[in-house]
Amino acid sequence: MSDSINSGWDESTELRCLIIFKRLYVEDFPRGRHVQYCRELSKELNISAERLSARVTDYKTAAGMNAASEAPAKAVRLYKKYRHTSIGELEEMAARY
Repeated sequence: MSDSINSGWDESTELRCLIIFKRLYVEDFPRGRHVQYCRELSKELNISAERLSARVTDYKTAAGMNAASEAPAKAVRLYKKYRHTSIGELEEMAARY
């Protein structure tokens, strides 16, 4: 991956951040849950929760849910590609990497 934020990340990490965004969307973005999910994933992947959180926010922006702001091209591309894909299907895809 060429994004500097994603140095050392793989496609699975991207998909897992998208999964977090989709879970938050389904749950109507409960207060504190964004950070909770990112911390849990951070422990598993050994990537800072802040970096994961930034990417989850990028997906929220790609979905048009944040004020006029631009999400990185990769987040926009993956969001458009997988926006209609279920969380379960995304989890299966992420597990294959």
